[in-house]
Amino acid sequence: GIGPGAGAAAAPGGGMGMMGTDPSKMDPKQLKEMVKLLKKNPGMVKQVLGSNPSMANVTEEQLQKQLDMFANMDEAQMEKAVLWMGRVQKVTAPVKNLWDKLNAMVGGKLWNIVRFLLSLCLVLVLKMLVRRMNG
Repeated sequence: GIGPGAGAAAAPGGGMGMMGTDPSKMDPKQLKEMVKLLKKNPGMVKQVLGSNPSMANVTEEQLQKQLDMFANMDEAQMEKAVLWMGRVQKVTAPVKNLWDKLNAMVGGKLWNIVRFLLSLCLVLVLKMLVRRMNG
């Protein structure tokens, strides 16, 4: 679906990465070794997918593609990726935490409320545009 947590990747918004380790805090060499280990051990990939709720929407094929991408990076590229993951996490973690708190307050229906409010805004904007065109 669409919304926070959808389309999770190797470093989903504010969550822990593969094997419970925050990849943004890892040395690029450590991350590269972890990727090699996961690529060599498909059973571990399944375990990672099953044990990390933030990766619930990630298929085994998607994770394998991400592992291939990381495995083909040199150390400079890996360092940039780790830096980028840290920046993304700093931005998305507070948003995800806020979303989770608000969602819990409304019984897990926050996405439905947001869609309703967006639909309502769209209807109001369309009505205003129609009035301007006819008036």
